[in-house]
Amino acid sequence: MTMHETFRRQAARYLPGFVYSFNIADLKRRNIHLGHEVGDRDIQDLDRALKALNGATAFAARTGGAEWMLVSRRDMRAQVQAVLDAYPKDEPIWTGWRIESCRKDERATREHVVAAEIRRAVRCLSAAASTPEELDAVLDRIKDNDYNLPVGRIHPLAELPAREAWQCVSRYPADKPACAFCGGQSF
Repeated sequence: MTMHETFRRQAARYLPGFVYSFNIADLKRRNIHLGHEVGDRDIQDLDRALKALNGATAFAARTGGAEWMLVSRRDMRAQVQAVLDAYPKDEPIWTGWRIESCRKDERATREHVVAAEIRRAVRCLSAAASTPEELDAVLDRIKDNDYNLPVGRIHPLAELPAREAWQCVSRYPADKPACAFCGGQSF
C-alpha cells in the first residue's frame, strides 16, 4: 500500500472535515544546488511541523517525496498558515557555469558566476470533504492542481489563483555556457 493510499484510509476517520495538501516547492532544484542532505533536512523540518498538528481532531502524514496531507474535523487555517510562515528560508549562494575546453595540448577555461539567493517554501491547497468519496475526489483534484501556484499561502481548490512559475533560485547568469576557444554553444 502506498503512503497516499494509507493516508486515504486513515483520513476517513476525521470526516467531515477539511483537507490541506503541502508540497515543498522546487525541492529537486534545491537538492541539485545544495545537496540531498539539505533536502532531507527540509523534508524533516516540514514533517516535524505538520506532525505537531496531529491530535484527536487532526491527522497529518507524508504521502510522497516532498508531499504531505492533513485532514482535520475543524478549520485549521490559522495553524496551517503559521506552518507556512515559519518554513521559508533564504540563503545566499553563488551559481553559474564553468567550461573547461581542450584542443590538442591547449586548455582554456571560461566561467560566469553570479550572486543569488536560494529559497525554501511550501505550496498549499485546501478543500472541505464530508464523505470518503468526497475525500477521494478532493485528493484527486489536489493532485491535478498542485503546480505553479504561489507559495507560502493556502489556496482553496474552489478558487485557484492564476498560475505563476516559481523557482527556488533567484537568478542565473544571463549568458549561456560557451566554448572557451570558439564561443560555440552546441554541446
